[in-house]
Amino acid sequence: MSYRFVTTSVVLWVDTLARTIKNKNGKHEGYVVVTQDVTERQIAAESMRRAKDAAEAANRAAHNI
Repeated sequence: MSYRFVTTSVVLWVDTLARTIKNKNGKHEGYVVVTQDVTERQIAAESMRRAKDAAEAANRAAHNI
């Protein structure tokens, strides 16, 4: 699951995976959580979306001339 954190000067995207830990009797003992910073990946994906939108708009404009 991805989360976006925003402060006054920083936008941070993280992916988080959480699993429960159970003992051999099936009783809940705790959690394991792995969090990965994916900010660069999100920024690159947004840049690609914007470039695609711009290219499609230019293509439409070229066909309307």
